[in-house]
Amino acid sequence: LYSKLVVDVANANQDDEVNLQYKLIVCGNNFRKATRNLCRFFKHNDDVKRSVLSQHRFHTSNLDRFTTTLQELRDLTHKAFCTSVEEEKAQSELQDELSNRKDKATKDLKDLERELAALRKEREKKVVA
Repeated sequence: LYSKLVVDVANANQDDEVNLQYKLIVCGNNFRKATRNLCRFFKHNDDVKRSVLSQHRFHTSNLDRFTTTLQELRDLTHKAFCTSVEEEKAQSELQDELSNRKDKATKDLKDLERELAALRKEREKKVVA
């Protein structure tokens, strides 16, 4: 579910992106709460903790797979959030640059129109004289 949400965020358009990011945050919060509750449970139940630790010795490959999967989820989440932030920053910079160019072009156009009007007045005066 979590990796599907991360992939959906990466492939979503801007309208869906907010909704998917919200779902991703809720999923992450639920995961954190479940992990916290599990840790509390183990803290208060020594028999269960010993049982899990004894099974751990025989199932290290499962733990390795879990660790690898958890790292992949972290990397995917980090990439999804960083990509969104970087894209927003790049788009904002592009909009600022385009706005500056537009303002400069408008100013240059007005200056050229004034210069053209002044030249036309000069020629009219020369033609009349």
